[in-house]
Amino acid sequence: MNNTYSEIAAYYQSHDPGRLHGFMPEYPIEEPANYWPAKTFAVGAMMAWENLKDDEVDNTHITYCHASMLAMTYQTPTFFVASPLVAAALRTELPDDLDLSQLNWPFPIMVFMLPKDAVCHPTEGRPAFICIGSMPASWNFPTPTDWRGEEIKIESPYPHIFSVSMMPEVRPPIFYYASASVPPDKSTLSEVETKNFSTEFFLGTDPVLLGDTSETAILDSSRFMFSLWRLGLTLVLLIEAHPELVEYGRPLKKIRSKRTGQPTQWYGPNIVGRLYRNQVYPDNKDAGQGSSKRPHWVRGHLRNQPYGAKQALRKLIWVQPYRTGIDEC
Repeated sequence: MNNTYSEIAAYYQSHDPGRLHGFMPEYPIEEPANYWPAKTFAVGAMMAWENLKDDEVDNTHITYCHASMLAMTYQTPTFFVASPLVAAALRTELPDDLDLSQLNWPFPIMVFMLPKDAVCHPTEGRPAFICIGSMPASWNFPTPTDWRGEEIKIESPYPHIFSVSMMPEVRPPIFYYASASVPPDKSTLSEVETKNFSTEFFLGTDPVLLGDTSETAILDSSRFMFSLWRLGLTLVLLIEAHPELVEYGRPLKKIRSKRTGQPTQWYGPNIVGRLYRNQVYPDNKDAGQGSSKRPHWVRGHLRNQPYGAKQALRKLIWVQPYRTGIDEC
């Protein structure tokens, strides 16, 4: 299938709308501007399941199929992330001792829709979303009708965390994925990434992003999926540290249906970071403070801070990144 995303989406919408909408949020969303539509994830799911018919399928499509069925279980929790928060999350360092087995997931799977001007691959365009979730060690689910018609059993010694993304601007659209098992005895971020990812995966904030203050973050192609994996984890942790960042969509005014099957009730989108603004601390050269460096980012950090009696408890805090420096014209 060498079609564009728009052609593929139109085909599924015309020929199999029921199954397509099964992978979408339960209620129609009035989406904000500058995002791919929420159904992009569902279109990708249809494509991934079609690829399962082939005798030789790669782990990318298998992981996407698993993600789509887990998402369907929770009515595909979908969140639209504001551009300033994406920029800050990309420049936030995760602690190596972060225990991935103890993450507080708002949902076991989340679809983070990305603004079109937030992230870019050097040659393949912009990812529409990051879908990240936690899969239990053993889980059974039936495949949709007509796709092999059998029950697929997921068996792994340990739970695993996965992420999938879709690049809708290439022809045909392509997927990226990452998946990592999380054993209870070696579940820190450093241990999990070292065991599951090859050495080409870059550990830490990409230094290029710290010197780039443009609206769009262009990620290195060799680090692209790893950067998205880290971005997905960071967004989950930011929601844990600052739940006020999330604004859940409310029912909108009902409309009169013009034809059978047309939705009559729409909902506003779930938005993460709508009011968030990046911090800026410009250097004051005239006052003798700071330096005369060009504008750049100072990376942020997520860390577990001790508190309580004898400092025995931990809470997640976010030391936010900020922009600084002055122009040298």
